Amino acid sequence: MSAAEVAELHRSGLVWAGAGLSTVAACGGVLTLGLVYRWGEVWPRWVPGLAGRKVPGALPVTLGGAMCAVLLTSWAASWR
Repeated sequence: MSAAEVAELHRSGLVWAGAGLSTVAACGGVLTLGLVYRWGEVWPRWVPGLAGRKVPGALPVTLGGAMCAVLLTSWAASWR
């Protein structure tokens, strides 16, 4: 990318949109891993107040659904 293109991304704020979208995608990946690893069933010991407790089943489903909605919304917005 040229310096002018990078400057345009910063000027228009698209840098923040890209950063937000990539962060949401990374969170979705971590949530997916939580479905198959032990730390998706029991809170890790480093989580204050919840360490060792069972993770409620609705929590990953709700968070995963929210991530899916955000990603689908951003994808649909790119079609206009």
